Amino acid sequence: MIGAGDLRFLAWAMAAASSVLAVGALTVAGAGAGIGWLWAALHAWMLVRLATLLARFASPPLANHRHRPLNPRAGTETQSTTIKVNTRELT
Repeated sequence: MIGAGDLRFLAWAMAAASSVLAVGALTVAGAGAGIGWLWAALHAWMLVRLATLLARFASPPLANHRHRPLNPRAGTETQSTTIKVNTRELT
């Protein structure tokens, strides 16, 4: 499943898809093709994103991937917060 632990994969997938878009857009600009071909390059970008994300979603979880809590001290001690409210009657 795609989550916070997959940020490195998501960055590489986006870089790969963006390179496809950049090549397509530069080809369209260099050839003087119309807006329809630019849309085709954008669709190719979306298809590469779809393919990479589907491949990651269908793959098993990473073997060395362990859940790490956001707070490294989580579970090692109990933290409590006390809020003191100063109450005073207003007349």
